Amino acid sequence: MRLLLHDAGFPRPRTKILLCDGSQMVVIGLGWDRAKVGLSFEPERHLIGSRLIQELRRQAIVQRLGWLEFGFASTQHGRSLLSALRDELRKRRY
Repeated sequence: MRLLLHDAGFPRPRTKILLCDGSQMVVIGLGWDRAKVGLSFEPERHLIGSRLIQELRRQAIVQRLGWLEFGFASTQHGRSLLSALRDELRKRRY
């Protein structure tokens, strides 16, 4: 993904961004701090039970801290993700 971002002309993202809401910590794979936009790899799996609850709590922390996180999978077409990512960075004036 980093190579895809580089080839598409995106600024270099920071990796392993730690976010903490005071009691819990989550990690975003890579992103841009100033814009609060990130990307994380999402393996192709179905979340159920406690894993689903854990992921929903994680997403709530990310949102509460003002971040927008895009997920990507190995089979996802990069072009549509890059377009959405570019649009969001522009909205956030990055």
